[in-house]
Amino acid sequence: MANKIFLIGNVGGEPTFTVLKESGTTIAKFSIAVPRSRDRKVSDWFNCVVFGALAEKVIKPFVHKGSSLCVIGQMEQSTFKDKDGNEKKFWQVNVQEVQLLGSKGGSVISEKVESTTNEDSPF
Repeated sequence: MANKIFLIGNVGGEPTFTVLKESGTTIAKFSIAVPRSRDRKVSDWFNCVVFGALAEKVIKPFVHKGSSLCVIGQMEQSTFKDKDGNEKKFWQVNVQEVQLLGSKGGSVISEKVESTTNEDSPF
């Protein structure tokens, strides 16, 4: 059994980018709003993280606030300590594929770049 999630929604704000000093890997982060129903009155928000070539070649040039996307990846739970030393948990989607959904002459714009993360790693 595998952990795989497919989300279709709109990007809530401009993606943020950081580059790891040790490896030079680019990391992109953004949130996506996914409507619960067809009437779009209620949406669920998902935090997404994208690594390497996918962040550089797709997210950086093409993804902006309001972009319609289909993201495919794995849900991951992470922990961190807040400023008071309390352990906090949060969920994020480790994105492995992105499809840009937009109309350009009535067609769907698609991009697929393989993620540079290690498939055997639990994170």
